[in-house]
Amino acid sequence: MFVQLYLSQWREFARDRMALFFTILFPLIFISIFGLLYGGGSKFDEKVGIVLEDQGPIGPQLASAIEGLTQTPEGQDADKNVFSDMKFSRGNASDLESQLQKGDLQALVIIPAGLSESITSGQPASVTVKVDQSSQVFAPFFQGVVDSIVQKVDQGITQSKPMLTMQVQSVLSSQIRGIDLLIPGILAMSIMQLGLFATAQPMIAMRTQGVLKRFNATPLPRWMLLVSYVAMRLTIGLLQTIIIIAVGKLMFDVAILGSIVALLGWLLLSILMFIAIGFFVAAIAKTEESGNAITQLINFPMLFLSGVFFPVTGLPDWLQVVVKAFPLTYTVDSLKQVMINAPPINTPMINFVVQLGWLVVMTVLSIRFFKWEAR
Repeated sequence: MFVQLYLSQWREFARDRMALFFTILFPLIFISIFGLLYGGGSKFDEKVGIVLEDQGPIGPQLASAIEGLTQTPEGQDADKNVFSDMKFSRGNASDLESQLQKGDLQALVIIPAGLSESITSGQPASVTVKVDQSSQVFAPFFQGVVDSIVQKVDQGITQSKPMLTMQVQSVLSSQIRGIDLLIPGILAMSIMQLGLFATAQPMIAMRTQGVLKRFNATPLPRWMLLVSYVAMRLTIGLLQTIIIIAVGKLMFDVAILGSIVALLGWLLLSILMFIAIGFFVAAIAKTEESGNAITQLINFPMLFLSGVFFPVTGLPDWLQVVVKAFPLTYTVDSLKQVMINAPPINTPMINFVVQLGWLVVMTVLSIRFFKWEAR
């Protein structure tokens, strides 16, 4: 009896596709994505500035060692050197710090004047590394590598107690914090799910339950029903925006650095785009079950590969093709640019054209395939 009950529980579990997904596949998706992101399968192409103020022998040695990260030791595979595509530039502190603030540099190493003199006289000295924390994958990685270089140089000189250390400063583009990066991503996610779950699913349910058929039999113009459907979801999208921004401001002091008018324009375009995608899902799904499967299939890849929770610039090149194919990538990028002046992935024109293209194509396909009666 126990064995039969045990097996029946397995059969019940196997029939629950959502339970199977969240129990087995969902953790595998996390492992795969974060493994690709942090597993060293891609190269860094960030730009780093070096301020060399020290006139003694130690400063140039440090600068050369850091710049040497791009060089692959003899006998090793150059493709496995994750720093080989990085670009270094030297200059004065004011110019390079300005570039770091504008997002033109992702890190800055300052080797101060008098460093060699301090070390040779037995006084401690430090190298300052300033990183743009919006480069969430590169920043900690680069800090660790520079720290190891500093320690190696220090051991080669002092051969006793540490005299040379590294100080890290998070000089972010417009002083962006982690929560500042997260709020636009969460807003973009809510817009996507508005289109997928609050647009497609109710429309499919209305069709399978015969509600759309009854509406179609009334004198009510079809366009009026559809316009009211879209208008209500636009209102929900704007309410979502107000709530998310208000919570971000009240709880975490997240400020909108860009234009409110520009933000409203991007929101309107993004909401309409995902509503159009939702209508397309409703058009091709024959049942509520198939509609749910399609929305989940669209939702989860975009959720983790569009920059909502973490930057996608560290993903392998072959996966970048997938990232650039997702409309949510352009929504996240445009909202981050206008809300917090984050370093751009694409130009505003590219973000606009791609989202407008998705809106037009999805609208045309929805009109072509939409049915008012269950099939």
